[in-house]
Amino acid sequence: MSTVYHENQRLQLCAQHTLNNLLQRPAFTQLDLDRISTELAALGTNASILNPHRSPFGLGDYDVNVIMKALEEVGMDVEWFDRRKDVRDIDLSSLDGIIVNVFSTRILFWKSNHWFAIKKVPPEGDTFYNLDSKLSHPKAFASTDELLTFLTELLETREGQIFLVRKSEGEKAAGSDKGEGNEAGRAETGREYDGSGGKGGSAVD
Repeated sequence: MSTVYHENQRLQLCAQHTLNNLLQRPAFTQLDLDRISTELAALGTNASILNPHRSPFGLGDYDVNVIMKALEEVGMDVEWFDRRKDVRDIDLSSLDGIIVNVFSTRILFWKSNHWFAIKKVPPEGDTFYNLDSKLSHPKAFASTDELLTFLTELLETREGQIFLVRKSEGEKAAGSDKGEGNEAGRAETGREYDGSGGKGGSAVD
């Protein structure tokens, strides 16, 4: 039986958890994403001393550019989904996963959004999981229709955006394991769940 890797929310590191849950391994640390955000800031023309791609308080809060660059490093392409289109037109079989960005909180002039991943586990299987780090454990969608209804509602009611993740053409051709070396020597921050609830102390719904 396949296990589902899932990291729970810590600080404002939902982008890190999203990446690792999508890749089903602890591929990126906060230091990795800080490095990427610094590299991106160096390429920009913004004169501000604050890095526009992450929280100034060292809590995370990474933007989409950091997520896209991180996935590029492991051979993945990210495509923004035009919310004016019907989600039922998405070819789910071509995807390695879906990244969702939704409105979270607003305090005066400050607005916070939240990232999470949706992925089929195992890739050749039939079950998609909501791997939101704010959930205590992964939540299985009962059917493809339920998943598509969920995505439609996110786009319509929660100021959501959807990003479609696929292996890059070069990665497909090479069949590369690029990026898996990031796991070596780092702490395991996620838990694995199976359908019977054996690992991690909780069952997948």
